[in-house]
Amino acid sequence: MLIVGCPVRNDLDSLKEMMSSLVNSTKAFDKIIIVDGNSEERNQKYYKQVKEYLGKKFEVITNPGTTPLEAYNKFFEIAKNEKSDLFLTQTDV
Repeated sequence: MLIVGCPVRNDLDSLKEMMSSLVNSTKAFDKIIIVDGNSEERNQKYYKQVKEYLGKKFEVITNPGTTPLEAYNKFFEIAKNEKSDLFLTQTDV
């Protein structure tokens, strides 16, 4: 299993570009997980749209104030618990 992990905070334009690129260029991932550090409401609306499209292959964990480093630690914990491979990315890469 391959999890793609991405920390996000109020970077909707880059998030949309990253998600489009990822979803349209590969089918190799089993799940995309976003750890959101309390983004604005417009991000939440976008997450709902992506969830409708990807279903169980998309998950958002909202944790106000989470730094990227804390998000990475959360991804490591999830991957370890699920015995999954992990690919980390950012919205501005």
